[in-house]
Amino acid sequence: MGDRLDPVISMFEDLSQRQQIGVGALAAIAVIALLASVATIGSAAELGNETVDVQDENDSIEISIAWNESITDPANESATVEIYNETAYSDDPANATALLTETVDADEGNTTSTAWNVSDEADLEAGESYRVLVDGNDSAIDDVAISVDGDDDGLLAPIQENAGNVALLAILVGVAALAYRRR
Repeated sequence: MGDRLDPVISMFEDLSQRQQIGVGALAAIAVIALLASVATIGSAAELGNETVDVQDENDSIEISIAWNESITDPANESATVEIYNETAYSDDPANATALLTETVDADEGNTTSTAWNVSDEADLEAGESYRVLVDGNDSAIDDVAISVDGDDDGLLAPIQENAGNVALLAILVGVAALAYRRR
C-alpha cells in the first residue's frame, strides 16, 4: 500500500511548509465537520428557542411543527414544548420551572399547530415575556415556528404600538423638508 501513496507523499513534500500547514488545517476542518454532521443525525435537539411577548389576554402563543414525511416510526416520534417566564429562564435556565409543558405527537408529512391562549391558561399573563423551547428529533422535524397571535386593534394598531418610532420618523421628515426648502 505504501507504493500507491508514494505519488501523493511526493506531491505533499513538494509543497512549502506554509502550504502543508494549510492543507493539513483544511483536512482537519473537513474531518471535524464530517464528525459533527454524523454525530447530530437523528439526535434529540433543541429545535426552537425564542422569547415571545404577550400583550393582552386575547393573545395566543402558537407553535407550528413541520414533520418530515420520511419518519420511520411516527408512533414513537414527538416534540416537547416548554414555556417559561422569560425573567426566570434568563436568570437561571437550569433551575427555571416550566409554566406549561406539552408533548406534540408526530404527524408524518404534515404540520402540527398548538396554541395556548392567555385567557385560558392560569400560568400565562398579559404584558409578560415568555421563553418557548421546542425539543425533538431533528431528523423527524423539518421546521419549528414560534409566534404570538393577537387580537389586533385594526389598521392603526401597528402605528399605536410604535408611536415613538412614528413620531421620530415624522420629525425626521419635517427636518428634511425644511432643509430641502432652504436650498
